[in-house]
Amino acid sequence: MTHEGRTHEAVCFYHDYFTALREIVRVTAETVVIVIGHRILDGVVIDNAAITTELMAQLGWQLEERFARDIRRKRINKKMATGNTANGGTIDSEAILVYTGP
Repeated sequence: MTHEGRTHEAVCFYHDYFTALREIVRVTAETVVIVIGHRILDGVVIDNAAITTELMAQLGWQLEERFARDIRRKRINKKMATGNTANGGTIDSEAILVYTGP
């Protein structure tokens, strides 16, 4: 997949993610807990926890607590390749995010 194709996929993913978050907060009264990891795309670490916090803030929700958790025995390779180049990968930690509503 080309760089432009991966960029388009990422933009589509975050658009859909924002739509899902909007629906979650619509039906939630007080607290939302999200567990999410970073992602590597074209060798760049994408901070999904920070992106989630920005999107939740746009929806009027505030980050109350953030915890880190290491994933000790991950079975997926840390580098995933297409052809001869590593274009993606996984991270062996995740964030636990606790948000409160307006």
